[in-house]
Amino acid sequence: MHYERDKLYRYFYAIAEFGEINGIFILGYYVRFGGLLNFKFNNPYVTLLTFSDFAWVAVAAVYKLYDSPTVPNPAGGRIRKSLMAYLSFVFLYFGFIVLSQGFSYSREFHLFFLLCVLVVVGFNSVLYSSALSFFAIRGRLSRSVLLVGAGVDGRRFIKATEAPVSGYKVVGVFDDDEKKAVHLNGLYLGKVSHMAEWLRGRDKSLKVDEIVVALPPAKMGVIQEVIRTAESHFLGVKLIPPLRNLYPGLSYRLEHLDGVPLMVRREDRMSYLHNRVLKRVLDIIVSLIALVFVFPFLYIASLVLIKLSSPGPVFFKQRRKGYRGDVFTCYKFRTMKVVPQELADEIQATPDDPRKTKVGDFYRRKNLDEFPQFINVLKGEMSVVGPRPHPIYLDQKYQDIVSSYNVRFFAKPGLTGWAQVNGHRGETKDAAAMKKRVEHDIWYIENWSLGLDIRIILLTILKMIKGDPNAY
Repeated sequence: MHYERDKLYRYFYAIAEFGEINGIFILGYYVRFGGLLNFKFNNPYVTLLTFSDFAWVAVAAVYKLYDSPTVPNPAGGRIRKSLMAYLSFVFLYFGFIVLSQGFSYSREFHLFFLLCVLVVVGFNSVLYSSALSFFAIRGRLSRSVLLVGAGVDGRRFIKATEAPVSGYKVVGVFDDDEKKAVHLNGLYLGKVSHMAEWLRGRDKSLKVDEIVVALPPAKMGVIQEVIRTAESHFLGVKLIPPLRNLYPGLSYRLEHLDGVPLMVRREDRMSYLHNRVLKRVLDIIVSLIALVFVFPFLYIASLVLIKLSSPGPVFFKQRRKGYRGDVFTCYKFRTMKVVPQELADEIQATPDDPRKTKVGDFYRRKNLDEFPQFINVLKGEMSVVGPRPHPIYLDQKYQDIVSSYNVRFFAKPGLTGWAQVNGHRGETKDAAAMKKRVEHDIWYIENWSLGLDIRIILLTILKMIKGDPNAY
């Protein structure tokens, strides 16, 4: 599929889906109220429609719904991104409703609008993904490339393009080491110096869209000659930087400062302002709902039950490290008998911990002891979802033992997190257990999305209902 035509299709798809969502809103208003929407400035439904438009554009941009499909698994990727975008849109939509208490919107309208948006977005996603898969399998989404360099990075590139939906098709390989030809399944075309002659004499029916270079920096002169040859034949060039030996197994992102390329070692999605705003909005909405509608009743019950279980305060307070290592006071419902603060700060809870009260044991198993941390969330010291904050002595113990431990502080600590919903919560008996938790925390930071936060929240609620064997 030609690049410009593909871009035109994606623009049309984005505009059509935006129009469908607006049409559903207007239709829903007509069905509920029996008339057309009056586009007056003070009409609250016009305000809601305007917000919905901005919200959809925002989530579409965050999840890159309409980016080029020339990536692995275009069908599965599109459906997943559409679902995450829809869930994020619903959260933003209801967040606006909660914050707009001055006007009572129709519940029937909300139900009609959101269900129809789900149906339309889902149908569009399936239809679009089916078309992508059809074209991808037939190679219509692939760009034909010549590969220069058959070393480790070059062979990895060839392997990555073996899937028909990779977006690339290697039609030939040039390398000065002829011995590598036996591993290239007939793709070897000769030495790098032969590439210009091959391009001049090739059969024009053999399409070449661009050249990919996988050579080490030591061969800079050869790379420059390849670039000159490519440009003389009107071909673009892409370079595979030899980064795997420098930073193995990590994700990378390139930034540019006035033409100077900067490699970012880790993809920290929360470093972007729009992502931080979205996450903060979610935190405020969820914490307000929890503190206004649940916390007062839970506090009254806890005041009675905790006081009856053992003498002492209702809340347990502990200093913990937060974003970028800033120390804050973390709040919890007290679940143990009162002991000196020094002892409480340096001993982890165990399954049969004698310090626990019966009420405290129940609170821990149902995660109710963490509820006061919504106060920390509202204050901005924590987030609803993020790496769980550890006692400071654990931070000091493991930061020199577990590689990249302090990367956890690139995000605000959370009430719940990716590690916790995957079973890595509770006592960390050794460095291996902590390493697993840290790996999940870093994965969360590098792969954050509003949809992922929503997924973790829902999984946490499910674990609260079912009970978590690691919660003690």
